[in-house]
Amino acid sequence: MAVIAWTPEVPTIKQACGRDNKLRTYIVAGSEFEIEVMLQAAGVFTGVIHQQNNEALTGYYRILRPQEYKQVRERFP
Repeated sequence: MAVIAWTPEVPTIKQACGRDNKLRTYIVAGSEFEIEVMLQAAGVFTGVIHQQNNEALTGYYRILRPQEYKQVRERFP
């Protein structure tokens, strides 16, 4: 019997300005599941998680509202 090991990636939190020059906070990871786990552990509704594949990002991301960002940072300092 083969044992399959999986080590989850810890999602990264980044801030960047959009085309409208508004500062946004993003949670970024290699899979949708890793973002869902982190958000649920922080008590945040997972919402819509986007996938992007280009030179800027290959992976998944979700924009965090200021209150959600605060909740995530309280749980994961």
